[in-house]
Amino acid sequence: MSAYTDDPFALIAEMNKKFEGKQGEKRSNANKKQETPTSQSTSVSAGVADEGVDICELPIAAIALDPDQPRGVLRNLLKQLVDNPMIAVQKIQDLCAKGDLAALGVAKAIAELADDIERNGLLQPIGVVAHDGMYRLLFGERRLLAHAWLIKEGKTQWEKIRARVYSQANAPGPTASWSENLKRHEVPAVVLMQLVQRIYKECVESRAPSDFYVAQDQLKNEIYQAICKRYKEITGTEIAPATVRTWLQLLGSLSDEVIVLAAAFNFPYRFLLRLPGKDDAEQKAEAIAQARIALGEALPRVPKQPAQVNQWDKHQMQLAKHVKQLQKLQREARRLQRLAYTTGNIDNVIGQAEELRKTLDGYLNIVKSAKAIH
Repeated sequence: MSAYTDDPFALIAEMNKKFEGKQGEKRSNANKKQETPTSQSTSVSAGVADEGVDICELPIAAIALDPDQPRGVLRNLLKQLVDNPMIAVQKIQDLCAKGDLAALGVAKAIAELADDIERNGLLQPIGVVAHDGMYRLLFGERRLLAHAWLIKEGKTQWEKIRARVYSQANAPGPTASWSENLKRHEVPAVVLMQLVQRIYKECVESRAPSDFYVAQDQLKNEIYQAICKRYKEITGTEIAPATVRTWLQLLGSLSDEVIVLAAAFNFPYRFLLRLPGKDDAEQKAEAIAQARIALGEALPRVPKQPAQVNQWDKHQMQLAKHVKQLQKLQREARRLQRLAYTTGNIDNVIGQAEELRKTLDGYLNIVKSAKAIH
């Protein structure tokens, strides 16, 4: 489970030990941030023409990924800092070869975007900032990875990407990157929760040890208010203290494997709300089922060694496939119902549906008997 406590007082002992070291480290980090583009406070909306900003084609090899990219899918999946987009794509493909479900979801999204770019070209340039003789990505991670994906397929004409190049003086702050992601693509709910959790830790660690001797309710309220303010500064959207509390508690109840899958497949918030109270195995089973449904037909094409095939997972995969087929049949039946007349033999369709129902009843009886044996 993710480390989280809703009681700031539980951190007092550790805070008292590390306070002096933390303060010195924070002062050092603050000085470093003043020298980096990410500390710029200017808010610039992505996609809007900026004065003094050039749009040109840059080699993929000259662009480093942003470890603080808002969507956080790579951060959750790879669990390590990867600067090079080509290496990131290679690691994703390696995980796919091992049958990693989250990697399959990420790869499917990147491959689909790569196909679209190959057909229609890059419609929106990425954003980069000059940094240490190279360029650091500001926004457009998926587009950059899609280009890297095409290069891995041997399509060298995509070795360069159209980019909006900022200098360190006019580079937008983190708000621009979040705004670009929130407007162009839905950020996974679990990634927003992780952002709130990161802000929470920063707010708690920024308090002096003496602050923890105030009333508990007052301290919690002050911290939650600070989180709401910082969240709005970063994302440009508001959040209520009650939502902060709910998100922190929910994220703390999810297993690490579920968090990775939730980021890769963008699990809806209502689905995540069903998981607290269940143990890790139950959470993982539900998350895997949800991910397999999202993958659909892509999953059977995943290369796996025979010894690595889990029969239960294989059954879940086939069941998800049949569920989609049944849903398609239901839609066809409703369409048939709306027709004023039919030219075919409706009795024949009814007979086939009856046979299908008997088959499903037989399957259900077998599964129930298996449960009784266990």
